[in-house]
Amino acid sequence: MEQFVNDHLVSHRNWAGGCGHCIITTDEKASLVKEIRERANGVFLWVALVTNSICDGLTNQDSIHDLRERLRLLPTDLSDLFKHILGRIDLAYSKKSAEYLWIALHDKSEGLPVDAFYFHERDHENPNYAVEWPIGQDNQDVQAFATRRIAALTGGLLEVTSERRIVSFLHRTVAEFLLTRDISRDILTRVRPSFDVHLALAKIVTVLCKRFYRLGESLKTAANIYLPLVEPQNFATTMDLLQALEDTVTKSALGVATFKKILLHSPLSEQVSRKLSRSATYFLDIGTSPVVSLLQGEGLGDESVEMLRVLGLHGDGINHTTSETSPWASYFRAFTAPKLDKYVLSFRKLLAIGADPNAQVRYDRCAQSVFSVYLVFPFSYRTRTVRMEAYLDTLDAFLDRGANFWQPITFATAPGPIDERSWWPAKLDTRYNTAEKILSRALKLLGSDTQMMPSRDIAFHTVKRILAKRAGDAALMSRLRAPITQAFPDYMSATLLGMIPRARPSRQPKKRVQGGDEPGTPRQSAKRRRGK
Repeated sequence: MEQFVNDHLVSHRNWAGGCGHCIITTDEKASLVKEIRERANGVFLWVALVTNSICDGLTNQDSIHDLRERLRLLPTDLSDLFKHILGRIDLAYSKKSAEYLWIALHDKSEGLPVDAFYFHERDHENPNYAVEWPIGQDNQDVQAFATRRIAALTGGLLEVTSERRIVSFLHRTVAEFLLTRDISRDILTRVRPSFDVHLALAKIVTVLCKRFYRLGESLKTAANIYLPLVEPQNFATTMDLLQALEDTVTKSALGVATFKKILLHSPLSEQVSRKLSRSATYFLDIGTSPVVSLLQGEGLGDESVEMLRVLGLHGDGINHTTSETSPWASYFRAFTAPKLDKYVLSFRKLLAIGADPNAQVRYDRCAQSVFSVYLVFPFSYRTRTVRMEAYLDTLDAFLDRGANFWQPITFATAPGPIDERSWWPAKLDTRYNTAEKILSRALKLLGSDTQMMPSRDIAFHTVKRILAKRAGDAALMSRLRAPITQAFPDYMSATLLGMIPRARPSRQPKKRVQGGDEPGTPRQSAKRRRGK
């Protein structure tokens, strides 16, 4: 703590050489540093703020008496000290000061350049300044002005690094304290009623893009962080800013395709919907299907799923079939069994927005429904690490979406015999050509192979979910009775068999004898006696 004070004071030109009209002796310096340390009571943030105030005094050529008086007037309570610093800022700067601090607190980049705050001051004069800012215009001469304004408007809480000219807080703990409830509430009471910090940052980043300042990074920051958080009443402004960014990129080396890819993978689905309403072919120049572009990687975030839903509403859905397959089926085929856990949640999300559970997924030797492939995961040696609840919840989604147990599997060539220890779609016996037959076969294998015992628990719950969801399918219930009995021990099979509705015995009509009389009736007996 004492080292921090010494380092900052020594770096000031008036600490070593005095203030011109007065000299601060070595003993006086040591005494002042000691007093700062003692009044701090171990609170480093207090030391940082007070040291900054002492440096201001040195800049003003204060005498040692003035510096001690300055120190004496500073509150020892940290909250009171912040209010004291903010209270000393000129009232004419109150709104801008609060907005400067709030912008710095919500900046998610590696640091805003000093002239970013100059841009924001323009917002007080012209809220449309970012859209109107000329592309390519650079204002190097505003940096000195912006540096002075930052010092004046924030009481030294924000500072500018000398090398990169990036704005940061005096110390990281300053930001932490400003975000405490009482202080942040005080800041928010002083901003303009219409102030939206994320819109302000989006405007700043738009101007930075127009100046080609770290263009690719700035585009991603605007599209993925700031614009999605802008308040709904400012939606029209976000559309204007997006258009300004697109116009900027068109004139840059990146090209418009890069901008559209960034937009496609952003959370801005509502804005994308508006653009697709104006032009259904908006993403034509990105070089690939926007749906395929989104369906890359192992897991899908909620933003990507929502964007896929929007694309579907505009005619480019995940079930759209091209070259005998669909993007959804291709995505399903791309995953491998060891990574099942990373995919099951994505499958469930896609089913929720309309993915077809019976879509055909093509393998080298067969084509079968997505559902029939998913159904056998619990029985595969390579998927034993899958979390049961994750698998079962997605199974429910398949069943709720109308998964078909009877859809036939087509074979391109005659495959070899089924191999229950390998990845199932690779080797299928042509006898097992529906999801129902595959499930029945898997259950029989489970009952005969002791090595598959670890799969029994998840298989039990899989069948239990199917019985609960498809109790009305009498044919399926009938087909599963025998495999269930073979696969599970008595205590497990009893539970499952108890879920299958009992078939009502059919009432066979009694056989009528010739003449219309039923056997055994008095009339028929009399006829027999007369005949004798």
